[in-house]
Amino acid sequence: MPIAQYPEITPPTIQVTTSYPGGSAEIVANTIGTPIEQAVNGVENSIYLSSTSGSDGSYTLTISFKVGTDLNTSLSLVQNYVNAALSQLPAGVNAQGVTVRKVSTNILLVINLFSEDNTFDETFLANYAIINMQYPLARLPGVGQLNVVGAGEVQHARVA
Repeated sequence: MPIAQYPEITPPTIQVTTSYPGGSAEIVANTIGTPIEQAVNGVENSIYLSSTSGSDGSYTLTISFKVGTDLNTSLSLVQNYVNAALSQLPAGVNAQGVTVRKVSTNILLVINLFSEDNTFDETFLANYAIINMQYPLARLPGVGQLNVVGAGEVQHARVA
């Protein structure tokens, strides 16, 4: 039975991400988080905002909307609000760019790679997944995001 036959029960979300190279979590929260969150606060049909500022200079804002909200319209609104806040952000952030995209909080599939005889370590398997599986799987119809987690390069996203 296709997933589409089940009713939506989780709030749809839009995620705003960027990074400030060399910025601490506190600096990121103050110089990136505050202007962006003030700009998008109260966007039509939003129910709450959640953000994280990392010690590596990363910033992620997740905006949750009422169930049934048309995310294409909301995406345009959020992008416009974020664009209005860009002039308040540090130059290093604008050089990195700010990404606004629809995301799903639903995890539909988890795939584990392992070596039965321990021939390959976690770093090898993570690199294999990134090089050989990440992009082909991400291009499949219906896949919104893909997350490769493990030793080596760690990326955070969701399969939708």
